[in-house]
Amino acid sequence: MKNKILNSIVKLSFLFSAVLGFTFNLQAEVNLIHTAPGSQDLGDPGSNLTLEVRAQNLKNTNVLLKAYISRDNQLFTAIDVEPDFNEQYELLYKIPIKSPNATLWYRFVLEAGDQQLASKSYSVKRECLPDGVVVPADISSNLSNLNPEQLANTALRLEREIMVQESSVDLLEEFKEFIDG
Repeated sequence: MKNKILNSIVKLSFLFSAVLGFTFNLQAEVNLIHTAPGSQDLGDPGSNLTLEVRAQNLKNTNVLLKAYISRDNQLFTAIDVEPDFNEQYELLYKIPIKSPNATLWYRFVLEAGDQQLASKSYSVKRECLPDGVVVPADISSNLSNLNPEQLANTALRLEREIMVQESSVDLLEEFKEFIDG
């Protein structure tokens, strides 16, 4: 609760400075700081993944971050993200995405009026691609023949298949919105 109140006070003070007309030069003062996830940090395909980027020396909370993201060679969206503050009262942007099947590429861009500041491009490729093994539809009759280890492996494959299917549905919904929008 105390952090939320302090966060609100800091945001309000920066809002007043923006309203009073303080300007800034994005290229000269602001640094975008991000640590890219490694292949081992991606989790299962379709699982939740959060990209975080700090805007060092930027105090204007009205500046949105755009994240241009390509997952498995499909550009799926450019997201406008509102910032929050971390413990050091730096602007922190969090971008929730789904983990890719194979590759992830992204870049961040801050825009303030006619000024832009772009980060370098980041890319992550899985060291080991999912096997794509499809579990048979009629597994109930086969379960009695499996030992506990095989049952656990089957359950894990089913869970991964469901996550991939859910991720595919999400991608299709995003694509539909893009076409309809």
